Amino acid sequence: MIQKSLMRTVIQDQLTEIERLDHIAPRDAFDLGLSYNGSSAFIIKGIRRCGKSTMLKQIINTRFRDSFFYFNFDDERISGFAVEDFQVLMETFIELFGDMRNVFFDEIQNVKGWELFINRLLREGYRVFITGSNSS
Repeated sequence: MIQKSLMRTVIQDQLTEIERLDHIAPRDAFDLGLSYNGSSAFIIKGIRRCGKSTMLKQIINTRFRDSFFYFNFDDERISGFAVEDFQVLMETFIELFGDMRNVFFDEIQNVKGWELFINRLLREGYRVFITGSNSS
């Protein structure tokens, strides 16, 4: 199980990735992400290094700048992340930022069983954006 203190550190470190993003050309499907309001997850998938993460961050910066949770599962510090850690992740988000309803998960395919957690978030009324690589 990932310790909450480590989770907090990773979350805060990853926020700087979003803040550093500027002057990057929007992706072709960018407008779809901006207009998304559905009750299912908005999924950005594709081959490695095709711009999925960049598009996700552009959506955050353009539409959800002040109301989002972001977590990148492609981080060696959380290599042991398991489905049980999702609850701790959400508790940590809420402790740090309050209750936000827009959740962005990058490279979520790195966690086995992630689908059940995403389904729960959707049932609870969260707007969920995820990226995943075709490589797995």
